[in-house]
Amino acid sequence: MAAIAASVVSLYPTDGSAERYRGSVRPRETIQRRLKITGVTAADTASAAVLGLKTLHSVENSFGATAGAFPSAVDPVNNQLLVGAGPSNETIYVTVTGTPA
Repeated sequence: MAAIAASVVSLYPTDGSAERYRGSVRPRETIQRRLKITGVTAADTASAAVLGLKTLHSVENSFGATAGAFPSAVDPVNNQLLVGAGPSNETIYVTVTGTPA
């Protein structure tokens, strides 16, 4: 289990469609980001700050090129993403929702 560094996290795709603000009452309070993270192994963690968020609310659509879909979750106590079993030093793609930094 290792912490994921900010240097391996990037928006995906890079054409500007990777971020979307959500909500109707206060539209800038929640943002959804599609991310590409390289060199990930099962049980790695990523803090909300590394993912470009202040508070991490949810994660969905976790998949890797060779691992396929795999479980991931949000640790609300430590405000971080937990990568489940599956990937082994590979590039993964996740969609996270949270409060913008």
